[in-house]
Amino acid sequence: KVLALFLAVALWFAVGHEERMETTLSMPLELANIPPNLVITSEVPPALQVRVNGPGSAVRKLTQTRQAHTIDLSGSKPGRLAFSLSAKHFNFPRGVVVSRVTPNPLVLNLSPTITRTLQIQPVLEGKPPGGREVKSVQIRPSQITVQGPYQEIADLKFLTTLPLDLSLLTESTTVATDVDFKNLHLTPKEQAPILAEITIGPKEVTRSIPGVLVTAGPKKA
Repeated sequence: KVLALFLAVALWFAVGHEERMETTLSMPLELANIPPNLVITSEVPPALQVRVNGPGSAVRKLTQTRQAHTIDLSGSKPGRLAFSLSAKHFNFPRGVVVSRVTPNPLVLNLSPTITRTLQIQPVLEGKPPGGREVKSVQIRPSQITVQGPYQEIADLKFLTTLPLDLSLLTESTTVATDVDFKNLHLTPKEQAPILAEITIGPKEVTRSIPGVLVTAGPKKA
C-alpha cells in the first residue's frame, strides 16, 4: 500500500509539473441513428475543431490517434436541432481541458422524406465528328426510385444524367453514366448501373434545288 501511494504521488507530481501544451484537434464528425423517415438538409461539417490544453504527453497522444466525435440522432423529430458542445461531451484524459469547440452550437436541419419514381432524361454535350449525328438515345433503366425531402422532390418532373460527351463518338455505343442529383438531398432506393444506349448514324442532308419539278410516279402494283 505504501508503494502504491508513493507511485500515485509521484505520478501526480510528474503530471502536475509537466510542461503544458495547447493545440487544436480536428475530430471527424459522425452522425448515428438518423431516423429512416428523415434526412439532413443542412450543411454538415466534416469535423469539429476542438481547442485543448493539458500535459504535453497527454496532448501529444491525442494528436497521434484518431479522435472522432459521434452524435446520436435516434428519436429526433423534423426541424432545427442545435447541439451545444462542451468539455463533458468529450472523453479526454485527466488534465486535458477543452477551451473552444467550432462550430458551437452544431446546427442540423432534419426534413421528412417521401419516395418517388422519376423518369431519367439524357443530357447531351457536343456533336459527333465527321458528318455523323445522333439518331437516338435510350437510358436503361428509364426510371429511378429515389427518397428525399418533401420540399425538394414533390414537384420534380424528371431527373437528368450527367452530361454525355458526343464529340468523340463515330459509331453507336453504350456508355455507363449516372444521375445528376445536383445539390438535391436524394438517395436512390436501389444501387443499379445507369446505361445510355447511343445510336450514331450518317448525318442526313437536305438540299433545295430551284427550278426542278418533282412529279410523283405511279405506285407499283
